[in-house]
Amino acid sequence: MGKEMNVFKIKLYGLYCILSQVNKSIIGIFIVFLLFSLSSWAGEGGISLGSTRVIYPAESKGESLSVLNSSTAKRYLIQSWVENESGNKTTDIIVTPPLYNSAPGSQNQLKIIATRPVGRPDREQLYYLNVKSIPAIDRKEMEGKNALLVTVNTKIKLFVRPKGLSLSFGEAAKKLQFYAEKNHLIAENPTPYYLTLTNIRAGGKPVTNLMIAPFSRMAIAPEAAAGVTYSVINDFGGQSEDITATVKQGP
Repeated sequence: MGKEMNVFKIKLYGLYCILSQVNKSIIGIFIVFLLFSLSSWAGEGGISLGSTRVIYPAESKGESLSVLNSSTAKRYLIQSWVENESGNKTTDIIVTPPLYNSAPGSQNQLKIIATRPVGRPDREQLYYLNVKSIPAIDRKEMEGKNALLVTVNTKIKLFVRPKGLSLSFGEAAKKLQFYAEKNHLIAENPTPYYLTLTNIRAGGKPVTNLMIAPFSRMAIAPEAAAGVTYSVINDFGGQSEDITATVKQGP
């Protein structure tokens, strides 16, 4: 379903000196222990978002996203921010609260607000919403011990969508064009929407999932094919039915 990426950042404190002085077998045991610990941690619940993407109408006064703490025991510090298409932090769109404490079993709402007119009138504009969860640590309990802190940063796509586009998203999904050019398969998006493709097969061969920007084209396979099938991720994070397209000869 084109799940957006969860970036696991593992910070190990006070372990470098220990590991530099032990043999490989002990290191191997430590790695097994670490993997087991992470599996146990993952099974205890954690932070999840109410959606895998956010559609922000350009005329909107603000959109909401739910954040659920499914753990029955752990608190998390939740930090949120927005990046532009290049991956740089931006204040064009802000998240409030930008930082808060998530109690076990709680659900909170993030408010996403544009601070100025954003986007272009004729096409969508892409941003990224980041939600980082940092588990709380009992400092007294951990005093004198090596600490393992696992933080999870969930990054999802945020599309600013202008009002009055010439066609609907569902119609746009079927407008993709494919061309054979210089032994490459080219996908062309003639629509104002970002289209995320999954389950792509060209000539029966699988092609890596991809996203193609509005009014753009890109090479998606190193060789041409007679036909292409694909699905498109919709506004709710689900997949469309398979769409079949023929491949035209390019210039």
